[in-house]
Amino acid sequence: KRNDEPLLDIAEELTGVQAASRVMMDTLRADFGQMKKGIEVVDVFVEELEANAPDIPLPSPSASPSTNRKRQGKLKELRNQHTFMRKDSEGSLQHFDKGIDNADASPSNSSVSSLQIAIQEAQAMPKSEVGRFVLEAKRMLDLVDGEMTTMVSKFSGVLSYLGEKPERKSHDFFSLLHSFIRDFNFSRQRIERQLRSVARQKRIEKAKADRERMLASKEDSKEGPAGAAEAKPAGAKPPRAKPPAEMTIDEHAQAAAMDYAAMARATRPKRTPRKSPAGPERRQSMFF
Repeated sequence: KRNDEPLLDIAEELTGVQAASRVMMDTLRADFGQMKKGIEVVDVFVEELEANAPDIPLPSPSASPSTNRKRQGKLKELRNQHTFMRKDSEGSLQHFDKGIDNADASPSNSSVSSLQIAIQEAQAMPKSEVGRFVLEAKRMLDLVDGEMTTMVSKFSGVLSYLGEKPERKSHDFFSLLHSFIRDFNFSRQRIERQLRSVARQKRIEKAKADRERMLASKEDSKEGPAGAAEAKPAGAKPPRAKPPAEMTIDEHAQAAAMDYAAMARATRPKRTPRKSPAGPERRQSMFF
C-alpha cells in the first residue's frame, strides 16, 4: 500500500479469473472442431437438397398418424416454397442478364460492375432458408476460429511472460491465479481489521488520558491554596498559629474543644492490669 497502491486493485481488474478457471481449452477446441464438422455435413446435405429438392422422397413416418400427416403437409409446403424461390431467383438472374446486355449496348452506363457483383452474389447465395442459415453459421464459426487462435496466442504469451511451462493447462493456471487472488483479499481484509483495531485502541487510550488530565485539573482548581500548601516538601515548617485576637468564634470553639479533650486524656487514671492466679490458686478461683 505504501509502495504501489494500484496493485491492491488486482481483484477488480481480474474479475473473469474464476470463470476462466472452469473452462478447459482442450475441451473447448475439441467441441469447436466437432461443430465445424457438423456444419460441413449440413452444408453438403443442403446443397444436395437444393439441387434435387423435388426428387427427394418424404421420410418414412415413425410417429402417430396425425403427426405424420402434419409433417408431410409441412414438407410439401417447404418444397413448394423452395421451388418458388428457385424460380424467383432464376427470374432475377435473367433480369440481371438483361441489364448487362443493355449496359453493353450503352457503354456510358457506369453500373455495369455493380450489376456483375450483384449477379455473382445472387448466384453464390443459397436458395433456401436452411442454406442461408448454414452460410451465416459458417461465417460465425470463422469468426470464432479467429478469436480462438488469438486466445491461444495470448495465453502462450502470458505463460512465457510469467515464466510458466508452455504445456501448462489453462484451467490449472487460472485456478492457481484465482486461489492467489482469494488469499490476497483475505490477507488484505485481515490486515485492515488489525489496523482499525490498533487505531481504535489508540483513540481509547488518548481519550482516557485526556479525561484523567481534565479531572486532575479540576481537583487542583477546587483545592486552591490548601492544595498548594499540601504540595510543600516534608521538611517545611508548619504554619504559625493565629493569635487569639485574630481567631473567629468557630476557631475559638474548636480550640477549646481540643484543649478539653487533651486535658481529659491527661487526668484520666491509668488502669493496672489484673494478674491471673497460677497453679492451684487459679483452679480454686475458677470455682470460688
